[in-house]
Amino acid sequence: MDAVETLERAIKTECYVPGNTTQTGTQFCNWVLSNLYDLTEDEAYEAQCGGSDDAGIDAYFSRHGTFYLIQTKYSSHDVWGDVNRLIKDSQLVLARNLNDKEKVRLKELLENFDAFKAEAVEPTIRMAYVTGDEITPSIKDKITALHNGDLSVLGLSDLSSSLEDKIRNVSPRWKNKQVELDIRAHFRLDDTVVCAISAEEIARLAREANDYLFASNVRNFLKSTRINRKMAETLRTLPREFWDYNNGITLVCDDYAITSQKIAVTTPQVVNGCQTVTTIRNVVALEGAAKVQAATLLVRVIRATQETRRKNITRYTNAQNAVRGKDLYSLEDFQKSVKHDLKKFGYFFEIQRGSAAQMQTKERQSYHGTPALAHCEPVKWDFVIPAIVSVQAYAASVMMRPEIAYARSEDLTPLGKYYDELFPQDLDIDVRMFFLPFFVVNYARSRLHYGRSAQGWRKSAQFLFGTVFNMLIGRTSGAFTAQDLEAGSASVSAEKYYRVLSDKVKSIKLLELTDQVLTSFFEDGKVEEILEEQFGNEHKNMMKRKLIGSQWYPLLARKVERSLSKAGSLG
Repeated sequence: MDAVETLERAIKTECYVPGNTTQTGTQFCNWVLSNLYDLTEDEAYEAQCGGSDDAGIDAYFSRHGTFYLIQTKYSSHDVWGDVNRLIKDSQLVLARNLNDKEKVRLKELLENFDAFKAEAVEPTIRMAYVTGDEITPSIKDKITALHNGDLSVLGLSDLSSSLEDKIRNVSPRWKNKQVELDIRAHFRLDDTVVCAISAEEIARLAREANDYLFASNVRNFLKSTRINRKMAETLRTLPREFWDYNNGITLVCDDYAITSQKIAVTTPQVVNGCQTVTTIRNVVALEGAAKVQAATLLVRVIRATQETRRKNITRYTNAQNAVRGKDLYSLEDFQKSVKHDLKKFGYFFEIQRGSAAQMQTKERQSYHGTPALAHCEPVKWDFVIPAIVSVQAYAASVMMRPEIAYARSEDLTPLGKYYDELFPQDLDIDVRMFFLPFFVVNYARSRLHYGRSAQGWRKSAQFLFGTVFNMLIGRTSGAFTAQDLEAGSASVSAEKYYRVLSDKVKSIKLLELTDQVLTSFFEDGKVEEILEEQFGNEHKNMMKRKLIGSQWYPLLARKVERSLSKAGSLG
């Protein structure tokens, strides 16, 4: 079975609901947002707006100043018509040519547009049409003829290629490719050559390489940020000053050969400077090479054949930039060791979103889970544990930081504020903690109906559920005292977690007790008063505040203590 057939089967398994085309379409939209755009489960839920008054848009989200309008079709008999409707509907959204119900459904998107325009910034729109069917060559030709650079149209084979390129550090279509560039000056240091290269040459490199040039870069082009607009303005009006104002770019490569006037680079990859390269390419495309002829920029070319060195260059040259931290998980050796160890328990630790969908059937069947934990594993799943969700559950439970897990998941990624605290260099952690808290949080979602589809406090309390379970399991097993709990110190070993969760009767009893504790907590008059006075009766706002040290944490700790008589001994 080839990669496309494997992907088709994976999509059908995860998305298809017999006899329910609406639910199938919703599941497919969620799959696209999670696997193609790397949104978390909560982000994907927030992004979806499909319905009778969606103005033709199934989902929308913004990332670093660019707004994505998404239309997905699990199956379509009229791709060309769908694409044209997406373009037209997107134009209507931008023009605010909407009825009242559409304005309500797209309220957040329209408010974000207004926020940009208030700063005299015109929002940038990217449209994407994604279908689980193949797109015929004739339709692809018609789409290409539109010459719309803000439109992406992906069929099944395109999805497969996109996921494959995302997973690989370097696309096989770019490996060993040699590009020759004119240089204006240079000096060498060890395996690095620092060059002065014209913006015109960089534009030519970008055109020739297309997106393959950025295949291992951890950041997508942030298209319309104010910095990029200022950069484009400098190129147009003060090209000779570009050298002074721009930080330059960093390329890693397999090899290079240099003379006084040229450098030939093999498999060049931009690991820092994606914004600069793409802005230059766009200015040249719009206004011609003559516009940037006088512009020069600094280019570091680093020969880096060892994977470890290449990863470190990628990580640290981006450390002060607007990188999506989730994209750096695939660079972390620690995360890769977790992936290796979790396979022994029958689980696939998905560091790079989309990689599970690319697995061949034989490999997929090698993941079977742990029978002793089947009663608390998620409903309808394929033994795949997304790294970011695993870490969110770990932070909520072990770190007692549900507010970070809920509202600031980026802070838990390799460039995030709490990553080194979570995973210090000398960390000695039982790998089971990467799936046991995950099962607890997902039990709340899949079996107790917590999460984005719930009502009331359960809508935003799935990670607090993991925290309270950790508090209960620690107290009932004697891992810590009531005083420890009151102080917010509640560390529980993986062995105690496993001992409880592998006992079906005890684990379900404790999971249900966790729900009872939270029900009692949120129905408490004092909590309702805090919720109204401080958070406008919005539970999600409360969940974003730090738990330990809050006015309501002692109330929660007391609820846990009072519930212990119901729990019995879990030893």
